[in-house]
This record gives sequence, C-alpha cells and structure tokens, in this order.
Amino acid sequence: MTDNKKTKKQKREERSASNSSDDENKEKKTTQKDDKKKSEEIEEKVASDQITDNQNGGGEKGEEDDVDFGPLEKVYQEINGYSIAREVKAKLREQGKYEETTALSYGEIDFSAFCEVVAEANPKQGDIFVDLGSGTGKAVLVAASIFPFEKLIGIEICKELHDSAVKALSLITESAPDSILGRVEFLCGDIFQKENVEKWIKADVIFVNSTCFTEEMMEQLKEALKEVKMEATIITTTVHIEQAGRFQLISSSRRKLAKGMLTFHQ
Repeated sequence: MTDNKKTKKQKREERSASNSSDDENKEKKTTQKDDKKKSEEIEEKVASDQITDNQNGGGEKGEEDDVDFGPLEKVYQEINGYSIAREVKAKLREQGKYEETTALSYGEIDFSAFCEVVAEANPKQGDIFVDLGSGTGKAVLVAASIFPFEKLIGIEICKELHDSAVKALSLITESAPDSILGRVEFLCGDIFQKENVEKWIKADVIFVNSTCFTEEMMEQLKEALKEVKMEATIITTTVHIEQAGRFQLISSSRRKLAKGMLTFHQ
C-alpha cells in the first residue's frame, strides 16, 4: 500500500509539474507574442519617423510643412522636366555635342524641403531671388508662392526647359495671380553672359544647383560672385563656394529632392 500511494503521489507531482510547465510555456508564448507585437509597433513607428524625416529633408518640421502646394503640384503634373532634359541630352549626343550635356544633368527641388532651405536665408520684404539654371521654374515659383520677395528671376540656358517654365508661370497665374503675377521673370540664356550677370548680381538670395558644374563653370561663378552685395546669401548644391573674406559657410544640410537627396550649402 505504501509503495502504491507513493507511486500515486509521484504521479500527482509529475502531473502538477507537467501542468506547471505547460502554463510556463503558454505564458512564454504569450509573452513572445506580446513582444513581437510591441516590436512591430516600434518598427512601424520608426519607419514612419524615417519617412517623415525624409520628407522634411532630414530637418525639423517647420511652418512650411503646413503650406498647400496643391496648385503648384497640379501645374507640374503637366510638365516633366526629367523627360525634357533626357530628350535634349539625347539630341545633343546625336549631334556629337557631348561636352554640352555635362551641365545639363537635371534635378528638381522638393517643394517643402526647398522652402526650408530658403527660410534659413531669412528673406525680407523687398528682397530679390535668383535661380541660376532654373529648369522648369519650380524653385522660382515655390519661392514666389511662400516668401515676400519683390522680384524673382530664373535663368535657364536650355530653351526647352525655359519654355516649360514660362508655361508653368502661365498656368499658375491662372489660379494664383495676386501672389505671383508681375514678380516673376524667366530668361533664356547663359548665366555667365554679361547682360544676365548684371541682372543676377543684384539679388539678395541666389540659388545655384551647382552639382554638375564643371571646374570651369565653378571658376566663372566665383568670379561673377565677387560683384554681389556683401549681405547676399548664396545657396549652392554639393559644392560650396570658397572665397576668403567674401563668403562664410553658415550651414550645410541634406535635403530631399523630387528624386533622391542632395546637400545644400549657404
């Protein structure tokens, strides 16, 4: 009898231990499930933060994020600068003009990110804004829409891109004539031609997408910039202007473009 009771007791203990082990396993599985859920929630939040960070060009959220870019976005649904630039470069290559395609590598600003860049220049009422190599006019038109510039000028050497900028200006003035009409001017020509230089050296904020500039073009730019006003802000991409005693680098930041990212200096 003692042996049988002992055996039954052992069995009860074994069952109890087994139930305890099952409970522990269930608890462990529940904990793992909860941890997985929490992990997924964290990953989703991180991914969301990264998307927001990229949309803001890696900077902090500013007032420009609340701006409605709807009218501009609608205009540029009809204008594809990348496609236009590709066609122009293809034609030049067919003609054997490979050197002329070097500086025609095309890139477009992201509206919100570019507003953040211009805001750092602290534009004031009555200031003049110039875009050297203005493409389809995006930078000029978004600056005209948001900031109190008295005059905005875009200079583009490629006629096809210039024509698209003129078209964009015509389309946007139909929906927002009061904010832009009479303040924006697009010129077709070489930014280093004397008559064009005389126009843009008077500007308070000068934007140059200099990423694909040749060394010769950068030297020409530096030479021309000797004539700008001392308090002017020069915004360049990838390469910043180095001129002892003339320009001081205030900031460098990675910002979103319509496609990809780019470093802006000012």
